[in-house]
Amino acid sequence: MSAESICLFAAIVAIMLLRLLPAWLWPTFTSDAGFHLLMRREIRKNGFRVPRKLEPCLFDERVTYPWLYHQLIAFLPEAWLRRLPALPSAIIDGLHAVLAYWGGAWLASTLGHPAAAARAGFWSAIFFGLNPALLAHGMGPRAYEVTPRPLGEFFFSATVMAVVWAVSGGGWGGWVMAALAGGLLLLSSKFAAQVLVFIIALLALVPGFHAVSGVLPGAFLAAMVLSGDRYWEVFQGQRMFLCYYLQIMQFSYSFVADRNRWKEVREAWGALRRNGFFSGEFLRALAKLYATNTYLLMLVRGAVFLV
Repeated sequence: MSAESICLFAAIVAIMLLRLLPAWLWPTFTSDAGFHLLMRREIRKNGFRVPRKLEPCLFDERVTYPWLYHQLIAFLPEAWLRRLPALPSAIIDGLHAVLAYWGGAWLASTLGHPAAAARAGFWSAIFFGLNPALLAHGMGPRAYEVTPRPLGEFFFSATVMAVVWAVSGGGWGGWVMAALAGGLLLLSSKFAAQVLVFIIALLALVPGFHAVSGVLPGAFLAAMVLSGDRYWEVFQGQRMFLCYYLQIMQFSYSFVADRNRWKEVREAWGALRRNGFFSGEFLRALAKLYATNTYLLMLVRGAVFLV
């Protein structure tokens, strides 16, 4: 085994431990995790095949939620998931780190620095694994819980990397890989699907990336083929949820309604004017502003860290 392989293996182990140790010491479950475990259990009972109906669901038994994550974790014993809820996320992020390594190494070689490819790949994996946005607990990807979001993020990265490869001369092979990864994403996570639509729409405006607009219909077609047309019900379920969110949930659900308000900005500014920068009142108001403003969270956890 080469020194590069040893370093990459050590990085992956460290990345996984950063997700496993907190979950081992403080296992956390939410109502979402309960649903994910239920869906996993029904798939396992059905011989690892996705059932047509979720019998324990009271109001709507149709399977309208992306199921690929649940189908994969069905192979893990439930006792493991109850004791170590971050286990699937740690495994997925370990694979994601390998993907980041390949992406960094490929980019260095493409830019004319093949000698630095291994080093660039290694640091790409490290920066990915240590990104605070992926380690934060209770918000965002929620790496410490049973959640399909890390799997959606993995396929999102794979889709974007395939797009960049296709645009850089990868040809039809890159576009096919992008569509396939996008299809797997659609079968994995509703949140990742929304991000994919948003980012692809932005990329299509960038000179040289106009062809990326074909990834969305390609991903939809791939999801339909891979699921035997069952993705259509997932698509309809997501459409209904977005309508409900737009009309009701964004106003009535405090966790969402209390985000990005000017109220916290005014409170922080008022505390600063009254008591100064180092006052307890201002620091508390600033902490509240940070915790409830998704734009600040994105900058601090994502952009600033990467810079």
